[in-house]
Amino acid sequence: MNTILLMDIFGFKKFKVMKTLIFTLLLICFTIQYFYAQNQTLQETKDWIKEKIEMYGFSNYRQQHQFVINYETCIMKIHKKQIIYVGEKMELNSNITIPISKLSKIYLQDNESNIWLYLRIKNRENLIKEKVIELGQDNDINEVILILDKNAINSNNMKQRLSTAFNHLIKLCGGSVLDDKF
Repeated sequence: MNTILLMDIFGFKKFKVMKTLIFTLLLICFTIQYFYAQNQTLQETKDWIKEKIEMYGFSNYRQQHQFVINYETCIMKIHKKQIIYVGEKMELNSNITIPISKLSKIYLQDNESNIWLYLRIKNRENLIKEKVIELGQDNDINEVILILDKNAINSNNMKQRLSTAFNHLIKLCGGSVLDDKF
C-alpha cells in the first residue's frame, strides 16, 4: 500500500512538472509571436505612410513637391525636393530626419489647391534635423510641412487614414500622441 502511495506522489509530481514546462513554453511562444506581430505592424505602417506621401506630392505648373521616405528603426528620413518656377526653375533639396516617438499629433491643413501635412515635435522642441543641400544649411527645427495633392488626399478619406496611421506609428515607436494646440 505504501508503494502505491509513493507511485501516486511521484506520478503527480511528474505531471505537475510537465504541466509547468508546457505552460512556460506556450508563454514563451506567445510572447515571441506578440513581438513579431508588433514588428510586422510597425513595418506595415511605415510602408503604408511612405507609399502615400511619396505618391501624393503636390504638383502644378508653378511648383512640384516630391518626397522619398526611408526609415531607420523609429527615425523617419525624408528627402524633400521642391521645384519652383518663377521665371526660371529653382530647385531646393532637403534631407530631413525626424524622431518618430517625439512627434505630437500630425495636422492636415486645407489650402486652395493643396494640403499641408504638419509633422510637429512635442513641446516645439527643435529635434528635427534639416539639411538644405543647395544652401549648405543645417537647421534644427520643430516642424516640417509636406505639401500634398488636395484631390488625392480628399479621396478615400485619406486625411483621416493618414492621421490614424501616423498616430499608430508614433505609439508603436514608444511615443504618445498629444493634441498640441499652440
